[in-house]
Amino acid sequence: MRGEIKAFSLDVTSRCNLRCAHCYNESGADTADSLTHEELLRTAGEIAEFHPESVCLCGGEPLMLEGILEIMDVLRTGTGSLSMVSNGLRITQETARELKDHGLDAIQISLDGAFAWQHDSLRGRRGAFAGAVRAVRVLKEAGIRQVFVSMIPNILNYGTMEAYFRLCVSLDISLLKFMPFMPMGRGKSVGRSLMLDEEEMFRFQRQLSGLKELYGDHLTVEWDDPVRSARFLCERLQSGLPPLILCVTAGGDVRTDVYAPVRLGNVREGSLTEICARGMEEARREGRFLEILRRLHGMEDLGQ
Repeated sequence: MRGEIKAFSLDVTSRCNLRCAHCYNESGADTADSLTHEELLRTAGEIAEFHPESVCLCGGEPLMLEGILEIMDVLRTGTGSLSMVSNGLRITQETARELKDHGLDAIQISLDGAFAWQHDSLRGRRGAFAGAVRAVRVLKEAGIRQVFVSMIPNILNYGTMEAYFRLCVSLDISLLKFMPFMPMGRGKSVGRSLMLDEEEMFRFQRQLSGLKELYGDHLTVEWDDPVRSARFLCERLQSGLPPLILCVTAGGDVRTDVYAPVRLGNVREGSLTEICARGMEEARREGRFLEILRRLHGMEDLGQ
């Protein structure tokens, strides 16, 4: 299966310095089953042996992990592009320089509104907005090749999109990703009331379409569709084709997708190659991909 898997997502920790209302994996405190540093190093080495085109370091907040730079060094030995998803709060000028020196190619900073009250309300911490904006600036100053932002549309921010686009242009952002509010984890138990209904989503999409055209010379805009992606993946896997991406959780579980995950095994149970081959065969035989396809039609079906 080596050479066929193009990308990996590696949750290096479940710890986070925020308590976001929409967090699909309920990051926060470290969990008892989290991989040790030695296990993370071994897993990173195995991922590098696949020679993927890209690896994304996720969490939790990746920069909460002591030894993250060592993990990056191991991944760099066999990875085409190394990226990270961060809330930005722990990024200083020194941190930004270290990330660049250890081979970080791209970083996504979460920025959920044009104004501090919007972002801080969703993220559960006063000052989170200021930290994210500061992080974007110091990362660009450090010369990270690609610094971009992502936003979760919700009832707090969807009505101020033009101001948000102006903020991104002022920060010299060239790529803006929108990711839907998913009813999973805290997004289901805590933040569900913040989700847009059908009419609000229609208005948001209409406004977004106009802004994409208006700011097209400055910003590339992408929209993540987890339902479509998960269905495409399951159709591919059920037909016998290998996964294009694998996700490894902070506890070591190897999964086929972030949003509609099929567990293939755990890195403590054997090599990644063995886990993938054995887990894929069992999942197909048991019809787990077909089960997801039968029930997954809309956002409300995620996490069921």
